[in-house]
Amino acid sequence: MENIEVVYSDASGIGKSMYIKRKVEELKKKYIFFPIGGEFTRQEIIDRLQKLHLDNNTVIHLDLFETKRINLMRDFLFSILITHSFGENENLFYLGNDVGIEIEIPFGFTDFFKEFKILELFKNKKEIKREKLEPLIISKDIKSNIQIVCNYLKFYKEKK
Repeated sequence: MENIEVVYSDASGIGKSMYIKRKVEELKKKYIFFPIGGEFTRQEIIDRLQKLHLDNNTVIHLDLFETKRINLMRDFLFSILITHSFGENENLFYLGNDVGIEIEIPFGFTDFFKEFKILELFKNKKEIKREKLEPLIISKDIKSNIQIVCNYLKFYKEKK
């Protein structure tokens, strides 16, 4: 449970995903993004998990979002976070004990800590607050999302 962290915030769009990506980059580990929510089935989750190429140098970013499939989400979270496996019948995926897990909780109408009590078990929690935002780190890669938006706004302002 030491390699599991829950990341949440008091507002939307203030850098939870960037915090996770930067942390994994600093650890020099392989980053895998795994969003889950909305409409999904057990088999879809198993199929997606089995396509992942994990090793001991991997961190998986579980990006949770709202769903009506509450019981399936509870089952998935318990299985992955406690038993490090998920499956059905002979179709089983094993995550391994050494793979790091970063869980991103969305800011929204659903209180994920109340809805999914298992998230309270983990001591490693990071809350990102609006009042204490770290300076924005902008990639120098001209093709990065932030560079594209900044350059677009610059050219728009200059009427180019």
